[in-house]
Amino acid sequence: MAAAVVIDFFERLSDGWIFDASHLKKLWTALRKDKDAACTQLAKCLLVYIGAPEKHESDKGIPRCMKEWASLMPMDPVSKSMGEDIIGMLLGQLAEWMPQAAKHSRVRVLNLIVSILRGLRQETSLDESIRMSIVGSLLEHLPDKDDKVRQLVVIALTKLGFSEDVEDGSSEHTAALNLLAELTDALHSDISQDVRVELVNRLPLDKATLVEVLRHQSDRSANVAAAVYDKVARDVPMVRPTTPGGVSASPEQRTSLLWYGLQEPRAEVRSAAQGLLAKWFVDDAAKDIVVLLEAFDPQANAELCQVILDQLVASEHWDPQSWLKAETAAGRSLPDLARVAEHFEGKRHRQRQQQQAQAQSGAAGSGGISGDSGGASWLTGVSPALVYAWVYACRKVEEVALDKGRSAAERVAATVAQAEASAAAQAEAVLEAFLPTAQQIAKLCSLAAEAGPTHRYIAAQLLELTTLSYMNWVDASSRLEAEATLWALITENSRSENGTGLSGQSSRSPFLPSASGGSGAWEAAVLRFATALYGSDGAALVHGVLPMVLQLAEAGIPSGLFGNRMEEAPEGPLLQALTFLHLLMATAGPGVLPSTSVPTAQPAPQQHDGTAGTSTATGSAGAWSGWTLAQAVDSLAWSASGNPSPIVRAAAVRCYVELCLRDGGLEHMPRAIAMLAPRLSSAAAAGGGDDLEFTAQQQLPRRVALQGLVDLALTWGEPTVTAELKKAVKAAAGCCQVDDLTAQLEALGMDQDKATAGPVGTETAAAAAAAAAAAAGSSHVAGGVVPILLRLTEGVVRKFQGFDGYVPARGVAADALLGAARLVHCWSFQLRLNKRLRHQAVTTMQPRLAEQLLTRLLLARFSPTLESEPGLRSQISAFFKSFQEAASEAGADGAVHRRMLAGSFLPAARCAMALPAPAGAPATARGCVAPTLMEFAGELLASAAAAAVGAAAGNAVASDSDDAEASREDREVPAAAISSGAAPASASASASAAARNSGGGSEGSGLGDESPDAVVWLCELVLEEVVRLGSPGRGSLDTSEGRVRAYAAELCKTPMRLLPGLPVVNSATCPAVLSTIRRLAYLGRRAVLTAGESLVKTVVPDTAYKKLQEFVRMLEGLQQVKTAPLSEKDATAVLQALREQLKDRLEELPSLEDVTADLAPDDEWDVLAVDTSQGGAAGRARGEKVDQARAKKRGPGTKGAKSGATKSRSGTTTTTTTTRTRQTGKAAASRGTTNSRRTNACNAADTDDDSEFDQGCGGAGAHTDTDMVSEDDDGYGRESAAAAASAATKGAGNRVRSAVATAAARPAASQDTTAASDVGTQPGRRSTRAAAAKASEKLEALRSN
Repeated sequence: MAAAVVIDFFERLSDGWIFDASHLKKLWTALRKDKDAACTQLAKCLLVYIGAPEKHESDKGIPRCMKEWASLMPMDPVSKSMGEDIIGMLLGQLAEWMPQAAKHSRVRVLNLIVSILRGLRQETSLDESIRMSIVGSLLEHLPDKDDKVRQLVVIALTKLGFSEDVEDGSSEHTAALNLLAELTDALHSDISQDVRVELVNRLPLDKATLVEVLRHQSDRSANVAAAVYDKVARDVPMVRPTTPGGVSASPEQRTSLLWYGLQEPRAEVRSAAQGLLAKWFVDDAAKDIVVLLEAFDPQANAELCQVILDQLVASEHWDPQSWLKAETAAGRSLPDLARVAEHFEGKRHRQRQQQQAQAQSGAAGSGGISGDSGGASWLTGVSPALVYAWVYACRKVEEVALDKGRSAAERVAATVAQAEASAAAQAEAVLEAFLPTAQQIAKLCSLAAEAGPTHRYIAAQLLELTTLSYMNWVDASSRLEAEATLWALITENSRSENGTGLSGQSSRSPFLPSASGGSGAWEAAVLRFATALYGSDGAALVHGVLPMVLQLAEAGIPSGLFGNRMEEAPEGPLLQALTFLHLLMATAGPGVLPSTSVPTAQPAPQQHDGTAGTSTATGSAGAWSGWTLAQAVDSLAWSASGNPSPIVRAAAVRCYVELCLRDGGLEHMPRAIAMLAPRLSSAAAAGGGDDLEFTAQQQLPRRVALQGLVDLALTWGEPTVTAELKKAVKAAAGCCQVDDLTAQLEALGMDQDKATAGPVGTETAAAAAAAAAAAAGSSHVAGGVVPILLRLTEGVVRKFQGFDGYVPARGVAADALLGAARLVHCWSFQLRLNKRLRHQAVTTMQPRLAEQLLTRLLLARFSPTLESEPGLRSQISAFFKSFQEAASEAGADGAVHRRMLAGSFLPAARCAMALPAPAGAPATARGCVAPTLMEFAGELLASAAAAAVGAAAGNAVASDSDDAEASREDREVPAAAISSGAAPASASASASAAARNSGGGSEGSGLGDESPDAVVWLCELVLEEVVRLGSPGRGSLDTSEGRVRAYAAELCKTPMRLLPGLPVVNSATCPAVLSTIRRLAYLGRRAVLTAGESLVKTVVPDTAYKKLQEFVRMLEGLQQVKTAPLSEKDATAVLQALREQLKDRLEELPSLEDVTADLAPDDEWDVLAVDTSQGGAAGRARGEKVDQARAKKRGPGTKGAKSGATKSRSGTTTTTTTTRTRQTGKAAASRGTTNSRRTNACNAADTDDDSEFDQGCGGAGAHTDTDMVSEDDDGYGRESAAAAASAATKGAGNRVRSAVATAAARPAASQDTTAASDVGTQPGRRSTRAAAAKASEKLEALRSN
C-alpha cells in the first residue's frame, strides 16, 4: 500500500502535476507505515528519473520536490529518528548510483543529493557511519572530468563533510582535516572557475584556510578573485574576530587585499574590493577615518592609505571638508595644537630656569619635566593616522578651493559662476579655520622635530602642510622663522640624533634621519619644506640649502678629517650630509648646473625667540660662499668613497651619479665612472655568510653602482659610458704598473717616498680614476655596460659549476635585469631623439648589443629562478607587454623593436635549450623551454607586425583621402584620365606605403636600400636554419639530442606562426610584396626538400613538417596568382646574397655544448679588464715575488694581494648571443663552427697609437683604437667604429680637451713603466743600483702626471 502511494505520487509528478505541502506530508505518512518497502520504491522511482534521456521535463520539478519533501520531515522525537533513517538510507543509495557512465545521470544524482541536503533542517543529524560513507563516495568524484559534476560534489561535501561540536583529536576531527586538505588542493588545481568559486564560497575558514583562499585574490578568473573579496567581506572582520575562535585579517593580509584589489584592472574584482573597503569602514571602523587608517599603518603604507582615502572620497563614504570642519568645531585644529605646544614650551622653559637657579645655588634638582618628555607631551593625543588624515584632508580641500575658484572664473552664466565661487569660499573658510599661520606651522615643525625620534613621522607630516599654497612664505617674519627652522632641521636636529649610528636599531622607522637608520624620507620632507620656502627655482634652493648641508658635514666631522680624510670620518654625520646633498640635487632638478654656487652674502637665520643666529651659524654660512655643487660633491662624496661603511659608500655613489645626470654633468663622468667601476666587482661585495642583513649592506654599494651605471647610460648613451669605462681600465693598468714598480723597489731594498698626494679636489679626473680603479685590485673581465649587465645576469639563465640550481633573481641580478629592460625600452627613444634633433643628443647603443639584452630578457622570462620572485616576474612581463605595444606602432619606431626581436629570436631559442621546461609543458618539449620561448616570441612578433601593417595601411588611406580632397579644389581631373586600372594602382600605392611604414623595404632580404621587414627577415633566418640542420656539418647541433629535436620541430612551425605578420597576406601586387613572395616561396621549397630528406620522422615529427609544408603551399598559391616563380639565375643570385648576409648571423649561433656547459665560478670578477700578468719567462718567474711584496705593502686581507700575477687570466670567452662561458683555451677551440667573442684584458703592453677625437655634445670622447670598439667577430665592428668616429666628429663644437688629455696621460706613461720594469730585472744588462735608479725615475714621472 505504501509503495503504491509512492508510485502514484511520482507518476503524477512526471505528468506535470503541481504538488503542495499536503501531498508531501502524505508521502511521509506512507513512508512511516512501511519504511522499507516505501524507501525501496522511492529509490526505484528516482532511479528511473536518473536513467531517463538527457533532456527530461522533470529535471527541475523532481529536485525541487525532493528539497521540499526533506524540509517537511516530521520533527517529533519518534518520527524524527525514523525520518533521519529514511534520509540516510536514500542518500546512501543515491551515493551508490553516482558512478554512472552518462554525464547527465551523474549530474542528476548529485542534484538530488544536494537538493535533499539543502532541504534538511539544521537540527537534523545523520548516522556517522552513513555520513562518512557518503563523503567517501563523493570524494571519489572530486576529480571527475565534468565541471558540473565537480561543482555539485563540492557543494555536497561542504554541506555533509563538516559537522559541528567535533572534539580535537577525534576521528571525526581527523576526517574533517583530511577533507579540508582535499578541497584546498582542488581549489589550487581545478581548471574550472565555477568549481573554484564554489570552493571559495563554501570552505570553512580558519587561519590556515584563510591563507589558502587569499592566494586566489589575483586568480586568473575574475569571478574567482571577486568571490575571494566577497568571502572576506562576509566572514573576515578587519581587526579582531567577532566570535570566539573566529578569524580576522592580519595586517599583511589587509594590506595585500586592498592594495591589489583597489588597483585591479578587472572591473568585477575592483568592485568587490571596493565593497570590502566599504564594509570595513562602515561596519568595523564605524565610519571613523582615523580608526581605519590605524589598521593600515600610514607610516609603512602611505601609498595604500592614499588609495584607500581616494576610494572613500570617490564613493562618497567620507567627505574631507566636512571632517575638517568637525575637527575644528571639536577643538582639534592645528591652531589649537599650536597653543598647546606653546603652553608646554613655556612650562619647560620655566622649569629649565628653575633647574639652573637650583644648580647655581647648590640645591638638589627637583626632577621636573625633562627635555624629551616636555617636548613630547603636547603630542600625546596626536597619532600618525590622525596627522596623515589632516594632511590628506587639507590637500583635498585645497584642490576643491582652487578648482571651484578657477571654474567660477571661467563660467559665463552668472548663477553658475556664483555657485562655484561660493563653494570655493566655503572651502577656503574651512582651511583658514583649521590651519595655523605660516609662522606658527614653522614653529610647530621645529618643536615636533625636537620631540624625539618617536614623533619624527608627525614632524614630517607637519612639514607636508608647509607646502600648501595657503601658507604665505613671502612675509618677512614668516620667512625668517622658516629659515631658522630649516637651519635647525638640517644642522641641529639631524646632528643631535646621528650619534646612535646604524647599529643597535631594533625597529627602524623610515622617517628617522639617515644617520639613525632611516630611508631618506625625513630628508625628503625637509627639502620639500625648503622648496616651498625658496620657490620652484632650483638655483635658489641650492643657494639656500647647500651651506646648511656643508655646515652639517663640518660640524659632525672632526676638523682634521674634513675634506681630505673622509674615509676615517664618523659614519652618521657623513651619511646624513650625503643624503641631504643627493636629495638636494634631485629636488633642484637637472637644469641646475654643477657650477651653481653659494652666493657671496648669506643672511644670518633668525631663531625662534626673534634674536639673530649665533655667530657660529653666521660664520659658517659665510665660510661656504662661492662653493659649487661640484665642489661639494668632490669634498664629501669622493672623499667618502673610501669610508669603511657600505651605506656611506653607496650614498657617495648616488651623489656622484646625480651630479652627472644634470646639464653639464658630462665633464664629471670620468670621476663618476672611476667611483662606480671598482664597486661592480664581486670581490668588492663580499658576503656575510648567514647574516642576511650584513650581506645586504655589503651588496648595497654594488647595487647602487649598477643602477647608477644604467642611469648614466640612459642619459648620455651606452657608448659614452663604455668609453669612460675603458679609460678607467687603462688607468687601472697604469696604477698596477706603479704598484709593481714600488714592490720591486722594496724587494731591492729601496724605500720609496709614500707621501700622499694633495687634496682630492685638486686631482685631475684621470688621476682620480686611476686611484679608484687601482683600489679594486681585481684582474679580470672586460668593461662595457652591456657586458656588465650580461655578466651579472648570467647565473639567472645558466648554472655555475658546483651548484645544482640557478642564482636567485634578487639583489644585483634583479637590478641588472631591470637595467637591461630599461636600456632596451629607451633605446628606440634615443634613436628617435637623435633623428629629430639637429645634433646628436646621446650616443646610442649598437643594434647587436640591444639584441643581446633582449635575448637575455627573453631567457630570464622563462628561467625557473623567476618562479620564486613574483615581483620581478611581473615587472619582466610588464616590460614585454610594453615592448609589444611599441613594436605594434607603424613607422620606424615599431620597425626598430620588431627588428630587435627578430634578431634575438634564434640566439634566445638556442640558449633556451639549456633551461628546463616549465610546469605543464607537453612531452614534445623534450625537457627544455625552447619551444615555449619560440612560440611566445614568434606570436609576439607576428601580432605586432600585423597591427603595424594595419595601422600603416589605415594611415596611408587617410593620407590619400586628404590629398585627394585637397587636390580636388585646386585642379580638375579629366574624365578620360579615369581608367579601370586606377583602383588597383591606388591599392598598390597604399600597400607600398603600408610596407614602408611597417618597416619593410623594397627587397625582403635586404638587397634594397631600406631595412628588410623584420618578419620576412626572420622567416629567411628560420628557413635557412632548417636547411643547415638538415645538412650534415653545418648546423653545429647534434640532432640526436632530444632538446635539439624539440628546437628543430619548433623551427618548422615558426614560419606558419609568423604568417599573420608577413606583408604578403591580403596585400596588393606591389613590387616589394611580389619580390617577397617569390623569394620566400623559393626558400621555403628548399627547406621542405631538405627537411623531407634528412629530418622528417628522425628529428622532426610529421605534425611539425606538415606546418612547414602548409606555409610553403600557401606562398606558392599566392605566387601562382600574383607573380611568376624565380628563374634559376635569379634564384642563384638570391641564395648567394642571402648566404652572404646571414652567414655571420647563423654561424655565430651557440652550439649545444656552449649553452649547456656550466659556468666556471669567478668570485673575483671585476668590471675593470686589468691584466696583471707579466710578459715573458722572466716576468712569470718574478711574479710571485712581486705579489708578495705588493701584499706586504697593502697589508693583510687585501683582495689585491690575492689576485696577483700567478692568478691572472688572459681573457673572457663570450658568445655573441647572450651567454659568456669561461673555459680553457682547448675547450673553446674545439667548438667547430661556433664563433665566440673574446674580450681581451687591456694591459700595459698595448700600443699607444690611438688618436683621440674631441668630445661633442652627444657624448664623451671616442678613440679609433680597438678599446673604443668592442672586439667582436659579428660584422658590426666597422659599423661601430664608424658610428663612434661620426659621433665624435659631429660633436666637435663642445670640447673637453683637458679631461680627455689627462685621461690619456696615465696609460701612456704606464706603457713606459712596463718596459722599464722588464729591463730593470734582467741580470747582466745593467747593475742592480742602476735598475733601481731608473725605476725610481719612472715612478716619479708617473706620479707627476
